[in-house]
Amino acid sequence: MVRFPSFCAILILLLSTPIFSWAQGQVRVEGTDVTVSAVFRLDGDVTPTVRDAVRRVLKTRYNDVPFLYKCYTVRFDLQLTGDGAREDLEAFSLDVVDVSSTQEKRDAFAVGGLYDLNDWRAYDAQNSPPKFEQCDSLDGGYNTECAQLSTWFEGHAETGQITALGYVEPPNRHWPANWGADYDGTIARKDGVISTEATDRVIAHEIGHMLGFKHTTSAYDLMHDSSEDTSDSLIFANIFQMLREMRLECRWKMQLPKAAFELKPLIKCYADCVNVTSGEWRYEMNVKSRGLSLSGEGQLAYADLRAEGCGCATPQSSPGVFGVSGEILDSLDRGQLFDPSVDLGYYLVLKMDYAPVPGELVCGQPMTIAKGLFPVAGAKTMTLRMKGPDNVTITDPPQLFYDKAPAFPPCAVVRHFVSSEPLEIILVEPFQDHALENSQDDCLAYTSPAESERGCN
Repeated sequence: MVRFPSFCAILILLLSTPIFSWAQGQVRVEGTDVTVSAVFRLDGDVTPTVRDAVRRVLKTRYNDVPFLYKCYTVRFDLQLTGDGAREDLEAFSLDVVDVSSTQEKRDAFAVGGLYDLNDWRAYDAQNSPPKFEQCDSLDGGYNTECAQLSTWFEGHAETGQITALGYVEPPNRHWPANWGADYDGTIARKDGVISTEATDRVIAHEIGHMLGFKHTTSAYDLMHDSSEDTSDSLIFANIFQMLREMRLECRWKMQLPKAAFELKPLIKCYADCVNVTSGEWRYEMNVKSRGLSLSGEGQLAYADLRAEGCGCATPQSSPGVFGVSGEILDSLDRGQLFDPSVDLGYYLVLKMDYAPVPGELVCGQPMTIAKGLFPVAGAKTMTLRMKGPDNVTITDPPQLFYDKAPAFPPCAVVRHFVSSEPLEIILVEPFQDHALENSQDDCLAYTSPAESERGCN
């Protein structure tokens, strides 16, 4: 639903939420390919303009745009009855209400929207004559008097009123506990309502609810509830809401084939002997998703460690073993705007905690050069920009920086230089998590950030 603040001639309207009945959409998973299929039927006051708009929305906002979800590529196959739609899926009904056939209706709709979701019993408790029977339903057609009277609710928010451009009504005015796909990939049927004045964004928003998307807090997301927003992009959070009960998870095996480093003195104390130290390291790690959480393990190993300048013996090194923890964020969670038709990415934000910490022994001095590259003692937070199942970019790679190496004399200023090859994903394994624990940890892992603020029961 899309919410509007109302003032003067501008009335902000709310697009509402889904209702369950017994038809179904279908989510099919083949490897890392996910296909979401559903059929939609237009009922009521359908005009050629509305039919063309719905057909356009299904194609351009859904079917033509693939989305990334963890290591999966999600595609929509949404069809309109009468366009050769599948017959094995019962259609979701989108009822169209005529608010355009007269100027009186258009003016009333601009003021009161689809008024039937207001709590007209609350109105009757404070006003006469009663209007519940007349205004609580659109079954008798659009009533311009009800639309005008609905402005009363602007000052009575405690009645739970909503004035809508379109809606998918939940049973008993409450959200169902699960209204996306269930574990087996079935999306329960939800029937929506739009007007003959519905814009493409309103139609796309309500179709999103019918597929299982909830409202989000992002002002740039199609599923934000304010019509003032101009963006109509779907984001990772929408797909997560639709698919999370299916517990579609991923394992990634990643490696950094080679990273080269050098420590070279720029300034040194007179007569002090300072080494030029250089070498390479590589690491591998295995990362697994669970909801929006990440975990795993890895190891860093050295190669070709060298020290020159003081006649020291051959340096030695010890590898570091690390645990991995983290979370999945979409671009909007990181304050980045993107067009999903061009930029389909999301982020894996990983923290690597070493035990033991990797280390080097140079001329009898413990150097821990690799540890020094990590902003937190023994740990590093790394952000991976995922652009496809096997395409990754490190958004905060090590940079050239200057520091004092701890083993050198206090007056020695040393340059740390680091360059690395791209991080590679060498294995992707999709799987469905069968451990439905329904525990506190389980709840938090499969709850979006906005929902987790309300807590897990």
